[in-house]
Amino acid sequence: TEIHEYQLQEWYAEAIFHSSNGDDQYK
Repeated sequence: TEIHEYQLQEWYAEAIFHSSNGDDQYK
């Protein structure tokens, strides 16, 4: 659904944000 797709984009953006800050919990 559109909602699920939006939530996935939110998670992905957050994962990239943390990864760029040296946070490996999303890997």
